[in-house]
Amino acid sequence: MLGVGCMSTRSRISTKMARLHHLHPKRPGQAIPFPKNLNRPQFNYVYTQPTTKVHFEEVIGDLFSSPDSTSLAHCISEDCACSRGIALEFKNRFAGISELRKQGKEVGDIAVVKDGNRYLYNMVTKKKFCDKPTIEDLEKCLVQLRNCCRQDGVTNLAMPKIGCGLDELKWFNVRLMIQNVFEQESIKITICSH
Repeated sequence: MLGVGCMSTRSRISTKMARLHHLHPKRPGQAIPFPKNLNRPQFNYVYTQPTTKVHFEEVIGDLFSSPDSTSLAHCISEDCACSRGIALEFKNRFAGISELRKQGKEVGDIAVVKDGNRYLYNMVTKKKFCDKPTIEDLEKCLVQLRNCCRQDGVTNLAMPKIGCGLDELKWFNVRLMIQNVFEQESIKITICSH
């Protein structure tokens, strides 16, 4: 027997189904519509967070299909191994690993490579490729990234969910950090994820 004010599991499910039915008026038991085209478009908007000046958005799409006028940023290690993840894709798509090594950047620095009309910002967030970055080192890199964008006149910047793939940082924390560091900048930041 249920206590006063308790609801059985069947009643909770019926209530949820009624809410879904109200939002999607279909015959009972019919599935809620799902997009027929499973081939995702180039960009599918997921999250947009306008802050003070910066325009910040998250999209599902290919980072490398960004326009040539959009600068790109990602994380690398100080040893410039670029042997896994998005760093490996950057290494395969763009020349310049030897140039990165010549710059001799340390953790917290940005190694910059010019590629046509855009800049490639390589944020050095850890010593070796097998290490994990700290949130503090990532923040140092973001401050340097902001300064580089300001100096280079960059108004469009795209990046993956930095520090959150193989590096295992929490995206919620990283997203807030990006928004806080760039909040007074007139820049559009697009976060691309697959």
